[in-house]
Amino acid sequence: MSSLWPKRTKKNNGDNPGSEASKEISDAAPTSMEPAATVPPQATAGTGERALEASGDLGLGISGDNVSLQNVAVHIGGAAASGQSVAFPVVVGAVPAAASRYQARSQSGLLRTALDDGGTVVLTGTPASDTGKNDGTGQSKAEPGDARWVLSGLGGVGKTQIAAHHARTQVAEGQMDVVVWATATDRSGVLSAYAQAARALGLPGVAEDDGQNAALFLAWLQPRPVAAGTRAVRWLIVLDNITDPNHLTGLWPPSSPLGQTLATTRRRDAALRDRGTRIDVDVFTPTEALTFLTRRLSDYGHSEPEHDLRVLAHALGYLPLALAQAAAYLADTGHTAAAYHRMLTEHTARLAELAPDALPDDQEFPVAAVWDLSVQYADTLPPAGLAHPLLALLSVLSPDGIPTTLTSTEAARAYLGRNATDADPASETAKDRKRVEERQVIQTLSVLHRLSLIDRTPDAIRVHALVQHTTRDALSEVFSMK
Repeated sequence: MSSLWPKRTKKNNGDNPGSEASKEISDAAPTSMEPAATVPPQATAGTGERALEASGDLGLGISGDNVSLQNVAVHIGGAAASGQSVAFPVVVGAVPAAASRYQARSQSGLLRTALDDGGTVVLTGTPASDTGKNDGTGQSKAEPGDARWVLSGLGGVGKTQIAAHHARTQVAEGQMDVVVWATATDRSGVLSAYAQAARALGLPGVAEDDGQNAALFLAWLQPRPVAAGTRAVRWLIVLDNITDPNHLTGLWPPSSPLGQTLATTRRRDAALRDRGTRIDVDVFTPTEALTFLTRRLSDYGHSEPEHDLRVLAHALGYLPLALAQAAAYLADTGHTAAAYHRMLTEHTARLAELAPDALPDDQEFPVAAVWDLSVQYADTLPPAGLAHPLLALLSVLSPDGIPTTLTSTEAARAYLGRNATDADPASETAKDRKRVEERQVIQTLSVLHRLSLIDRTPDAIRVHALVQHTTRDALSEVFSMK
């Protein structure tokens, strides 16, 4: 555990649980919990080049990077607090509500442990096997002094729900004074959330411009000494659903022993590996999936044989989003789990047709459309035009593992050349077909892996069964397998 992170002390039975939430703190600036520089109440004479005398309240202006008071370094930087009282906790942004029958998972505990150590956690899609240090438990073995965790997942595994659960819990338990939930699908969403936080905290210098206000907020997050008679402000920043790491350039919260930064993303870029601790978020275990399905169906007044639910959960790849939508579909239509399984596996219905008319838990997309934007984006990355046809090829192969060498065969590369999105579909002559090199196939596999559409090792490729299913649904309309 980081030596800078303050220990949490449990309240005794006589404590008022609501007292922390309603407490007013006169100085809203977050500060370090290291020994604080304070000004004695009586006048104290100083000596030296930058000596000062202090009596009572002190306003201090100093040029340069730091000054030493009583052998304590004071690092000057960022905007000062406005001096106005702020009622805590301050919550900025809409923290998603808990999904019905929210399923507690081992990753939630790992998240709390990692964040309590201080620093940043990135919920991403890196499989544990990537590190070469996996111990078989889904966790990576950290190097000495390194509290890094690896997250495995794709769209629909519940990263946002785990982050939201953590945020709600931290506020409910009085562990956080400021919580900012920022939708990070683009840069403007993060700037807007930061600017809103600056206004909510009444920071000096707040203007109309979101960029300027965001800079004020980031400066406010910097650790500073604790003023006499005050305590430090604790904060949590959630950057939800980062679609492009470049959107966050200059917007990552600073490292602070009093701050937590939690990011969720499907991306696996190297740039995100430098941002902090990682936790492996995977699909439900078979037991978790059965428990979840049983409870959700019970809420709908619908029951199914345990065996049929186990079979259906397996067919859906234990994906939380798919299980929630399948339960709602069964309740809405009156179909049995066995009938749903037959339609799914015998291809008598497209996956898009097996979604409820009204999605549960404020979900935005049916499971059949969850990965559409990721696939479209993948096709724009170099080598452009190959991601979609390569995923289509992988969708007709085994979900249990595909030899990586198969994708670089002459037949596979010829197929990719015919179906590249920038190729002419009307062309029949070999000279007009796009020639695909082996290095381009490898690069395209890397693109699909970075966007969590596949899991790739040097020897094998795995694609989630439902990603394969949704891709196959469109095969006959889009691609030529000749």
